Amino acid sequence: LLSYVACGTFVAAEAALRIARLFGEGRVVGGGRATRDAALRLLAGVPYTEAGTPAPQAGNGSAMRAAAAGMFFPDDTPAHNAARYACAAAQSRITHRDPRCVAGAALIASAVATGLRGGPEAAEPFLRETLAALPGPLTGFEAGLRNFEHWLDWPAPEAAAAIAVAGTPDAAGGAEPFYGISPFVVPSV
Repeated sequence: LLSYVACGTFVAAEAALRIARLFGEGRVVGGGRATRDAALRLLAGVPYTEAGTPAPQAGNGSAMRAAAAGMFFPDDTPAHNAARYACAAAQSRITHRDPRCVAGAALIASAVATGLRGGPEAAEPFLRETLAALPGPLTGFEAGLRNFEHWLDWPAPEAAAAIAVAGTPDAAGGAEPFYGISPFVVPSV
């Protein structure tokens, strides 16, 4: 957000510099491993285009930063949809290069834009409008999105248990579910 305000548009190199400074000055609150590792690489001089933590590390850090893209490109026009997706993806790749992280960031940005436009309040139409505005791929989210409408009808504990392992090899069952809010991007988003 601060980077966008300072530049009048999203400039990935400037955003990367801000991320590195936050970590370098010890001003980060709750920074995840992938973001921290990317910031350390940035501080060591690795270009922002190469500093992001690669797959299979797929935390939710870049999704947590993606709301600004939805705020700055809220309209449901082809130009805003493309700019919002590009901004969310570019800011994601600074710290998280896994395609699931890029998709999660794009989903959050699109959801914020849908909300700012006064989109539907009910979950199913809200999700449909949010997804319709995404011009790029949703790698890693396909199965969860197909199940979303079914989860709405389940009792909360059952839905939470299914969402907690969405997008993981554990989704087929057999492993203990994650308790609490997972830092993995797919169930988190």
